[in-house]
Amino acid sequence: METFFLFCFLFGAVFTAVSVLLGFSGSLSIHVPGGHGGSTAVSHVGQGHLSSTHAQPSTNHAGSHASDHVEHATPFPVHVHLPVFNPSALLAFTTCFGATGYILTRFANWPVLIATPVAIVPGLLAD
Repeated sequence: METFFLFCFLFGAVFTAVSVLLGFSGSLSIHVPGGHGGSTAVSHVGQGHLSSTHAQPSTNHAGSHASDHVEHATPFPVHVHLPVFNPSALLAFTTCFGATGYILTRFANWPVLIATPVAIVPGLLAD
């Protein structure tokens, strides 16, 4: 059973690390000068703008500035329903359950019948 706990911990930890790395790929993009309609630097994260600096060749600053800053806003739902068994919650449970179970059986020499229910508690708290 010690091997099962170790597998749960390693699976959860590795899958979480891979998910984080894949989650960051493609979400950051930097446009070089002249690539965004005359902008000098624009950074995007996900759907929103972090910062933008626009070159303003026009003398009518208010009119050109307003037209350059059209936001692509996505409406944020007021009520967000998160499922209890989403992938992130299952990974958190698996990782904490495995780590706790492994530590209790390997280093504290607890019997499996006692270590398993005790290991479930940190797994549930991680959700």
